[in-house]
Amino acid sequence: FSVCLPTRRNAPMSDRGVISEDKRVKLYLCNDEGQWDDQGTGYVMVVKGPAGRYNITMRSETEADSSGQLVVVLNTPLSMNDIYDIQGDTLLVWEDPFMSQHLALSFQSPSGCTAMMETIKAIQHGQVDTDDDDDEVLLPEPDITALGSLHETLSKIQALPIHLRRHFAGRIAQNNFLDKLFDIFDQCEDLDDIDSLHKLFRIFVCIILFNDINLIGIMFHPKFCLKLMGALEFDPVFNRRLNHRQYLNTGVEFHEVVELKPELKAKIHETFRLQYFKDTVVTRYLDDSTLSTLNQIVAAKQTEIISDVCNDDDFMDALTKKLTEGAVEEKIKVLRLLNEMHSFAKALMPQGKAEFLATLCSNGVFRTAGDLVASDSPQVRRLAVDVVSQSCQMEPGVLRGYIVDEEERGRSCSLLPNMVGWLVSESSEDFERVEMVEILKQILETGQKATTQIPERAVVTSAEEMAKLLEVFYESCLTLLVKPLLREPDASVSGLFHLLDMFSFCVVQHTDEIRKAIIQHNLIGKIATMASSEFCNMKLGSAVARFMKAIVVCRDEQFNRVIVKNNAFKVLIDFLIREREKHNMLYSTVLAILEVVKRENIKLLIGYVVETFSTTLEPVAKLDTIRTLFRLWEQTKDKDKQAIWELLPEGSTLSARLPLLDGTSELPDPEAEKDREGAASPTTPVSLVAYGDEDEETRAAKKRKLEAEALKAGVD
Repeated sequence: FSVCLPTRRNAPMSDRGVISEDKRVKLYLCNDEGQWDDQGTGYVMVVKGPAGRYNITMRSETEADSSGQLVVVLNTPLSMNDIYDIQGDTLLVWEDPFMSQHLALSFQSPSGCTAMMETIKAIQHGQVDTDDDDDEVLLPEPDITALGSLHETLSKIQALPIHLRRHFAGRIAQNNFLDKLFDIFDQCEDLDDIDSLHKLFRIFVCIILFNDINLIGIMFHPKFCLKLMGALEFDPVFNRRLNHRQYLNTGVEFHEVVELKPELKAKIHETFRLQYFKDTVVTRYLDDSTLSTLNQIVAAKQTEIISDVCNDDDFMDALTKKLTEGAVEEKIKVLRLLNEMHSFAKALMPQGKAEFLATLCSNGVFRTAGDLVASDSPQVRRLAVDVVSQSCQMEPGVLRGYIVDEEERGRSCSLLPNMVGWLVSESSEDFERVEMVEILKQILETGQKATTQIPERAVVTSAEEMAKLLEVFYESCLTLLVKPLLREPDASVSGLFHLLDMFSFCVVQHTDEIRKAIIQHNLIGKIATMASSEFCNMKLGSAVARFMKAIVVCRDEQFNRVIVKNNAFKVLIDFLIREREKHNMLYSTVLAILEVVKRENIKLLIGYVVETFSTTLEPVAKLDTIRTLFRLWEQTKDKDKQAIWELLPEGSTLSARLPLLDGTSELPDPEAEKDREGAASPTTPVSLVAYGDEDEETRAAKKRKLEAEALKAGVD
């Protein structure tokens, strides 16, 4: 069907276009019983006959007649009525008025079905003149005297539907058309004919914008590639000649870190030239579809290169040996090569990425990279971290499996301890810590409480494997992680910020595994003390607040008791009051913590906040969150309050002189209370009011009334 407009009316079938997979179809006829009978497989096209009528013609894929021509399976006139319909993505059906039968063409690809329908619609709507031969687009032969006419014709073709452009792309790829065009370029360049060179530039841009993969592949054959670059040096937009050929020949240097086979080296050169062409030479002229096609070609080339490299045992052995035993400069070159290989592997499907990383694991690359993460050379260390980082982004499941497998084989894996060691090292750069934390998060992400959207993976880590990985991590790395938090606070703010970020992640992801360490080392209290030190700035304060939020979100009773025991919210309340006018991230995080306490109705923390910080919270008492906390505490039963009061830290607003409400303890003397505190007022804490000798019911009624008045006075 892509030969809707043949250049010559009576051209033989071989000249009428290039048969592509888009034209491959199965033909079905509907029988008398309403069933579809398969009539065979072949290639379909729309052919213009001698009388100016168009026919839908299908030739068999395999059967030929005595003369060697493929057998015609279907040849029916194209109706000008709206009888053709697409069902699904690949099925074209119609009731043929000339055959008095229902027909269906099942296309191999959706694009072929769509293109066929576009051709039919174009003919039906008169976009193709079936009677006037002069309206047919004729592609002139390349001639140095007719370059303007050729450019004009190619511009018209470029505006045609995609299936027609493919037809002309096929003709350009045949009959030595490109050979003749490049010969003309050589003549014009020798003659320094700038005007003709500018026309040739426009001609080649038009041909590229035909967006035909086969044609682009031919133009980037070593026979034509540099000539194409030369023709595109004469961009009319610039007043000078560009130097694409000079740059490709002498301006770039190819580093062969490990010896490559000649065919693989040629493929790498071709891929680089394609990328340079796409990103530099014609980038301003490319439309979206052509750019997409070029990206697909580059990705396909990169996939082939990675496949060839991974299947070359000699190459992988030499690479691993240089990475393990080579000097620092050799290691730097190998690590750069590995990073480049990872960039190429991004074009692979998930299963291909997993196989690529598995090949690196089996060749010991990650065992060596784990050691180099702690290298004394900053450049080696950063490149090694980049390799691990790219691997985690592609398929963290492979790295998890590798670490667990190394441990089961009795070979202690140095990757995790070295990364944690460098994370807490005082000599680490800030950007290195950021990357270390991200890598550790990707490896230790359980998926149950994912902090980011997890893309499709080819390797899924089982629960047993994840449990083993966490066991390895906490046994080998926990001491290193905790150590910086146990010393006195100092000016190492950046390191503590990233360390707290890592702890917040661990609390959310592995609460059970890290609970013992947090309680045993009193990390909540240590971190709260650190936040109140003179070295705590806004950045570190935000990290402390996020850690406390992670603790509170767990709704763990042990964590809550440790918070109360260490008065850990004091620093948070101080942050809230100090930053209340700024409404910054620190203020929002503290308020979010109190919102969690309110929403989850965590009674211990509600009582702790209200009883301990009722006076401190006065400047923000009108906030809905604070008002609700006070109301929830007011609604708490007396016996629950009593249990909570006993847990509050010394010096809390009410707990210092708390009377027992169960009737077993002696109440304070009313007169003594008046002398010491003054008469009871609506703002007097309700638990300090004495009730004298009144009966229990009267005392309870007065108590409730005073509580309500105290709450109203406190929030209004």
